[in-house]
This record gives sequence, structure tokens and C-alpha cells, in this order.
Amino acid sequence: MKIDFSQSIRQLDGTPMIVMNPDGSIASDFSTLAKISVHALNLLMPGDENVAPTKKFERGLLAIKIYEATEPVDMASAEQVSDLKSLIGRSFGSLIIARAFDIIENHPLKTEAE
Repeated sequence: MKIDFSQSIRQLDGTPMIVMNPDGSIASDFSTLAKISVHALNLLMPGDENVAPTKKFERGLLAIKIYEATEPVDMASAEQVSDLKSLIGRSFGSLIIARAFDIIENHPLKTEAE
């Protein structure tokens, strides 16, 4: 399955999911599925100290692949998609999760083999 990580993540009012500092500078830019995915793949959550280094390495490689993508990303397996969804679910609040899961589950691009 291919996923277009450039798709927008929006606030309820339709504006990009960008959190601003009081001074008007950007605190966090979560305006695309790529940005939240890379963040979730790199974030260390409680309990992650028990994750095997090889698993963390795989997550790092996926984060690089998503960050550098100029076209939809071919996800290697259903397990990789499930792992990404789990990390997004642990890392963000309900609106970002809803927007991200909708893109991942309802808008995947089929590969030629599927």
C-alpha cells in the first residue's frame, strides 16, 4: 500500500494544524501527515526503553523515507502501517489521530501488485 504523506492535517476550522507561540512564531507544525509521522516515529515515549534497538532503527529509516519523499511512500507491510498508527496514537491528541487515521485507512493508494 502506498500512502501520500503530503496530505494535509487540518484544525476543525479547516486551517493547517500549526500551533503558534504567544509571540506569533511557530511552536509546532503538524500540517501534514508526513510531519506528524516523522515526529511520532522519532518520539521516545514511556516504555520505549524496552523497544529493541533494531526496531528503533527501522522506525528511523521509515522517518527518513517519509521526510525525503517526493511521491507517495510504499509501506513495506501491514505491520509497518499498524506500528505507525500505534505511534501516532500514543503521540497525539484525538483530532490529529482522527485526521491521520482517516488518511491512512481511507485514502491509501494501491500499488500495482494489489
